[in-house]
Amino acid sequence: HVIPLSTWHAALAENGTVGLEPGSVHTIYASYVLQTFHYRLEDEVRATLALWHSLLAPGGKLYLSVPDFSTLCWLYLNPSNSMNGRFR
Repeated sequence: HVIPLSTWHAALAENGTVGLEPGSVHTIYASYVLQTFHYRLEDEVRATLALWHSLLAPGGKLYLSVPDFSTLCWLYLNPSNSMNGRFR
């Protein structure tokens, strides 16, 4: 299945599962998707990762590709930074 980005955003807004059963997905490939979710606003990054994890079957794999992954991780791990502190 190919699931459009807008569907992922809608699923988070509605606490949905994008029409897939939990534990039914063997591979998720998310290229330039994760950075579109806010890391503080309603904790969208964590919610997205939790949703993907719930969909993965045991032994399933998540493949991520995001621009500047190290900065995204740093922002996620340091959410209390001020707006100016987010720019390095």
